[in-house]
Amino acid sequence: MKPTGARGLTPEEARARLVRFGPNRLFKQAPVRFWAIAAEEIREPMILLLLVVGVFYSLWGGLGDAITIPCHRCARR
Repeated sequence: MKPTGARGLTPEEARARLVRFGPNRLFKQAPVRFWAIAAEEIREPMILLLLVVGVFYSLWGGLGDAITIPCHRCARR
């Protein structure tokens, strides 16, 4: 692109840039979805580890321990 100077673009240059680059518009940000956030959180390695350990504790240990392990991470936030 050429510098435009103090006077701005000529009408011809403005039309050429409009054809080449399209209209000057901002993109709308996508709305935040609960399920997208939940999926992102579940993919974190620490959360996966806590879920696996919680399953093992529920199978071999007490249910109270199985519930406490994942909830410990939630309480720290």
